[in-house]
Amino acid sequence: MKIKVGTTKIDDVIQALDKQTQDGVTFTYTGVKRGINAEFDCNTDDFSQAKAAAKKIIKSHEEFAALFVSIQ
Repeated sequence: MKIKVGTTKIDDVIQALDKQTQDGVTFTYTGVKRGINAEFDCNTDDFSQAKAAAKKIIKSHEEFAALFVSIQ
C-alpha cells in the first residue's frame, strides 16, 4: 500500500519515515514528492495500523509542523 504524508517540513518527514519500522510496519520513500506531500510504500494493507505507525514515528520528532496522513 502507498501512504501519503503532508507537512510543511517535507524533507524532515522523509528523513524520519524512510526505512523506519514501527509496530511491524515499515515505510520506504518512493522518491515522489508533490507540493507538501511525500509518498511512501508501506508493508501492510491495514489502513489504521499504517496510519498509527506513521503518526507515532512522526510525533517522536516534536519539531515537525502539523501534517496529515492518507492511504492509497
